[in-house]
Amino acid sequence: MKALIVTHHPEEGPGMLEAILREQGWERNEVGLWNGNSLPDPTPFHLLILMGGPMSVNDDELSYDTPDMQELYAAFLQVIEQGVWH
Repeated sequence: MKALIVTHHPEEGPGMLEAILREQGWERNEVGLWNGNSLPDPTPFHLLILMGGPMSVNDDELSYDTPDMQELYAAFLQVIEQGVWH
């Protein structure tokens, strides 16, 4: 099983979640949107973990050079609508 962990800030990592996944035998791929990375192809992943950051769910834009919230939500919605993640 493969988990995709999306971080929005360099100091907001998966912490204990990463340790639990490792103990359970999950393969983990962490992508930091704060440092200019983009979301990878979602099809090989079975689990999506979205970490927090200094932004609010009500913010239209994020700091730290990350995509704006609407763009990010649209990308996840498209993946769900395609039936890749349920």
